[in-house]
Amino acid sequence: MTGERTARTAGGGGGAADPGSHWERFGARVRQVRTQADVDPDDLTLREVCEPTTLAAIESGEYDPPGHLARYLDSRIGAQGVLVDAWARARIQSLLDEDADISRFQHHAHQIRFFDPGAFPSPFRTPAYARALTLGAQPLSNDRTELHRAERVPLTLMGSGPPHLCLVVNASAVRQTVGDSRTMADQLSLVVEAAGREHIAVHVIPEQTDLHPCRSSAFRLLSFSPHHQIVYVPAPCGSGQIITNPEQVAAHSDLFETLKGESLPRSTSLRLLKEEIDRRRSRPKALTGGDGPSQTLDVPLVSEAVRL
Repeated sequence: MTGERTARTAGGGGGAADPGSHWERFGARVRQVRTQADVDPDDLTLREVCEPTTLAAIESGEYDPPGHLARYLDSRIGAQGVLVDAWARARIQSLLDEDADISRFQHHAHQIRFFDPGAFPSPFRTPAYARALTLGAQPLSNDRTELHRAERVPLTLMGSGPPHLCLVVNASAVRQTVGDSRTMADQLSLVVEAAGREHIAVHVIPEQTDLHPCRSSAFRLLSFSPHHQIVYVPAPCGSGQIITNPEQVAAHSDLFETLKGESLPRSTSLRLLKEEIDRRRSRPKALTGGDGPSQTLDVPLVSEAVRL
């Protein structure tokens, strides 16, 4: 998969370890916890998802399992999150050692929280919206293929199942025009469709927020387990930065929750997005490349009860 290469700010020094050693340690932890719980490899309760041969490969460090399998083993063995944390630690460290791009980290994350002050981040972008953003940012670039390529992070399925996604954006991202009105209407429709799914939440911060916690610097938080997260800070040009320092990760997590606290509720944000779509699509066709003028409906940007 093609994606952005990332610089990283780690929580400590030291050179890169053998990625296999991370999974050997994880496998040893699985074997230890399983033995303590007196669960036999041939136990039929494990055969539904994990055959004994697969379990043997995990415990020997020859197989790095997906997150859903680690969570399954943790639940079946009764490890109370110990194996999930061990898997998350091994997964993050192995990806860092491989100098993986951000798309691979996102593929394995169980929860992703996005904040962007001025635009909808990928993967919440239509191709036309992404193209308009990149062409505006790098008009002199000759590599149109790279400019038009958006991060491939499926909104419906990632890995074995959908992760939990939460997006917080400023109202300016909703109101501004990127490309043209049709591009924006289609873009907002994509966000509305995403927000209608159970595992995806979208929140809008009103423009009239007096003390905005963060008016710049987009970032996203990737959670692999309750105790293992990383931060990704995208760059306007070139590679973004991965942060693993625990204090910085905790600070970004607190900041995100503060931003979410300043935003409108999920249902209200969804209504505002729909009203903005109606406003843009009710404009005369002549303004959006249509064949002729049509009646313009008087649709307010937001309801009278809530103003952006």
